[in-house]
Amino acid sequence: MSVSLRPYQDECGIALMEDIGNKGNPILQLPTGAGKSIIIADICRRCYEKWGGIKILVLTHRAKLVEQDAEKFNKLGLEPNVYCAELRKKQIGQFTLASILSVARKPELFADTNLVVVDEVQMINNENEGSYRKFLNQLPKAKVVGLSATPYRLKGGCCYGKDRLFNRLSYKIGFADLVKQGYLTPPINYDGNSEDKLDDVKITAGDFNLGDLNKHFNNIVERCCTDLAKRMRDRHYVLVFACSIVHAEAIAKCLNALGEQARVYHSELTLEQDKEIIKSFENKEFKYLVSIDKLGVGFDAPFVDGLGLMRPTMSRALAIQQLGRGSRLYEGKKDFLVADYAGNIRRHNLLHPDDYDVPYEQIQKPKRRGGDAPHKVCPNCQQICASRTTICGCGYKFPPKLSTIADVSKQTQEFTTPIGIWKATVEHNLKHDYVKLLIGSFMKAVPVFFFPEDTGYSRTKTFINWQKVFGKHGFLLPSNITCDKLVLYLNKMKGIFSEAVFVKNDKYFELQSLKKGEYNDLQNNTSPV
Repeated sequence: MSVSLRPYQDECGIALMEDIGNKGNPILQLPTGAGKSIIIADICRRCYEKWGGIKILVLTHRAKLVEQDAEKFNKLGLEPNVYCAELRKKQIGQFTLASILSVARKPELFADTNLVVVDEVQMINNENEGSYRKFLNQLPKAKVVGLSATPYRLKGGCCYGKDRLFNRLSYKIGFADLVKQGYLTPPINYDGNSEDKLDDVKITAGDFNLGDLNKHFNNIVERCCTDLAKRMRDRHYVLVFACSIVHAEAIAKCLNALGEQARVYHSELTLEQDKEIIKSFENKEFKYLVSIDKLGVGFDAPFVDGLGLMRPTMSRALAIQQLGRGSRLYEGKKDFLVADYAGNIRRHNLLHPDDYDVPYEQIQKPKRRGGDAPHKVCPNCQQICASRTTICGCGYKFPPKLSTIADVSKQTQEFTTPIGIWKATVEHNLKHDYVKLLIGSFMKAVPVFFFPEDTGYSRTKTFINWQKVFGKHGFLLPSNITCDKLVLYLNKMKGIFSEAVFVKNDKYFELQSLKKGEYNDLQNNTSPV
């Protein structure tokens, strides 16, 4: 064996061999860049060592994947046969690597196949239709094993389950796991068009209408490309995903006009042009390769350290596959920059590697009502960050999230009142003990609430609002304070402040700030323990 398996690749092979004898067909889920080709070759090697004369057919949907699989077979000391019209080879043997289009109408040639391994299993329709299903239906005695980074479809959901071709998940390892183990490169997400809501783009058959997308994004090509070139200044090789051939050509033209080196890769190229462009990019002869969907799956260029997303999609699988083009390891590559001008990262909640591995069903039925996934954008570098992020990768520290006081619109009512009433008491409801401070004048008194003993968001909001109003005057609120102690402390403050400023947000007035009077401060401005 001229190649060593990574620990998780070995675990995957062991798990499958222990499970393969069970009824039904299993799926193996591994992220893009995990080395599925070497895993497929290892599965075939293990099956050969266990059953000797077993005949295995490996199916993919592209000739490029067939070539990659053949390379890995050779590294493991196996001699594969290739049946692929595009590669001009029609060989059948114990291990046959084939493209589905080449064999779809010739199932009789593989009637004695014992095991079929399908790479990128999300290409198989969950319903009993399509090239894969029709072909596999003609091989009823063959066991089928599927591999994918994203085993689900835009329409139809998960690829495995009851009454489906695949009935279980035999092995899974996530993107975040491999990033932490050092086998994948972490992403940096940049929101290149956060205000673009695609209001002029219709949804057709579950995804964005390509005609509307083409029109919409062709109108903003120059703006997107100018920003992309600026963001990718320190990156070496970049893949850009476009909406259409016309859009891709417009992107390449604009990038070239900006002094960059860009070429277009799409389905209307001849076979010779196709190979020439890919070879030139793999030889690092130009920086930007602009494509539509041809590079979303099966394209292996580990030196890519930048991605430009200019093609919105409702398909979470497609979005993750596109991100995977930059995740492979390469010498000197510490991360890869994702410049998202299509809103895909926000739309599919892909703000952190952990989110890549959330089960598809949970994404289909989000707890939030519609809209984009919760996020925020760093004002310093425009990186997309998870909503709970406190420090951006560039070093910017997000201010604590304040109450709605912080977002007062022009229509918000504001008033200042002299303090004639200041009374703090402990109150109760079904869930909490809390402190109520009644503050204001005899004409207008407003209740202010604090929840120091709560364990949820209301407690967090209590400390944030306290710091905002009282912190600038030097009054601190210890984390272990009780309602009773807080009441004593607040009542002790009576007479220190002369005026209160309130703002009205929606139906409620909230305390915005306090002004000190001409009286003595509370001794040392210290808080009770």
